[in-house]
Amino acid sequence: MASNLELPTIEIGYSPLRLVGLIGAGVLMTVASASLAFQWIAIGGSGPAGTLRGAVGVVAGYVGLAFFGLGTVAAVWLWRRVEGPIVVISRDGIRDRRIAEEVIPWKLVEDISHQNRERFLLLRLSRAADYIRFHIGPKRHPIQLTNRTLGVDKVQIGTAGFNVTTEMLLETCRTYHAAARAT
Repeated sequence: MASNLELPTIEIGYSPLRLVGLIGAGVLMTVASASLAFQWIAIGGSGPAGTLRGAVGVVAGYVGLAFFGLGTVAAVWLWRRVEGPIVVISRDGIRDRRIAEEVIPWKLVEDISHQNRERFLLLRLSRAADYIRFHIGPKRHPIQLTNRTLGVDKVQIGTAGFNVTTEMLLETCRTYHAAARAT
């Protein structure tokens, strides 16, 4: 294992190619939802069952139009707005500028994990006060506020659209965490 002093600072940002892929998928799903909502594609058939199936398709289309439309707008906003690194991993700790401008020191991190098939890195901090300071700071994210009310006690770092995979980020963080704990 490398010593803490030999580890370089790593900066992780959004991958333009992945963001373009997210935007493309969002546009495709928005158009598909619009085709259901505005009945560009015939759904249903004759009789009451066909009418019900058509109504469900229209409602699903409007829900999808709102969901995927907002998601596509968010991906375009990220693509145009975000510059520079989002997550910085150093021998001192990890910083996600979407959560807080402060570095979360490795000595406060008890555990690093991720959920299966989820694009989130989960950091469990050692003290509740530190959790509140880093988890619900000046940059409050609605999902983090919801998780906090549901009792999720970990800081979540979203990795969707990053230029590294969640697994690579997890292994890097575990390496830095272990090196910091060893000193």
